[in-house]
Amino acid sequence: MSRSISERQLRANRENGKKSTGPKSPEGKEKVRWNALEHGMCIRVIGAGGKRGAKLSRRMKRLLERIREDFPPQDVIDELFQEQIAVQVCRQAEVYRCERKPDFFDVGDLLLRYQREATRQRDKAVQQLLERDRERQKAE
Repeated sequence: MSRSISERQLRANRENGKKSTGPKSPEGKEKVRWNALEHGMCIRVIGAGGKRGAKLSRRMKRLLERIREDFPPQDVIDELFQEQIAVQVCRQAEVYRCERKPDFFDVGDLLLRYQREATRQRDKAVQQLLERDRERQKAE
């Protein structure tokens, strides 16, 4: 089902389309080149980014298995905390890998923020998991 638009709307759409199609100058392109870093970082960590993503996904699965051996999950909440820990550890590994790349030197503050956030989230999940484990041991 196609919807027709007025001639006025068509002209307005064409005019708006001419206004912004991204940066044209080398300086503008350089300025926006890291805009997708956040999404790219997450995508590689959860395993959707080609060979590198598959490797991280395998690493995360192995880490998750080891965590679950040490702290067998009692319920879905335990499983969620364990997954959060594994994701954040792999995210930190990806940040460290990015720090070593020569073309990442100009986004050091951004990487530092990712590192701090991943550390904070990992530590919080670990504390919550340990607290649940202690509560269970007291109840036994």
